Amino acid sequence: MRKRDANEADIVKALRRVGAEVWQTDDWDLTVAFRGCWHAIEVKADKTQAARKSGTAARQKEHRDRAAKCGCEISVVMTELEALRAIGAMA
Repeated sequence: MRKRDANEADIVKALRRVGAEVWQTDDWDLTVAFRGCWHAIEVKADKTQAARKSGTAARQKEHRDRAAKCGCEISVVMTELEALRAIGAMA
């Protein structure tokens, strides 16, 4: 398993608190099941990390682009609130 962002553990806890099932994955960070829907989430520590140009970032962008071609989305989040919004647990 690859290195995780420092904020990922808190985001996972927040998702589980609202009843989501969460799996940590290597292709993107989190696969989340909530209220009958699947959600793919990438966790970024901050905007600098989100903009970096590494091999991992390139692979993640490829996954986002492939998902978009099918009308799907891989949400990129930095905070617990953004993650909860991404799965529809908060407005």
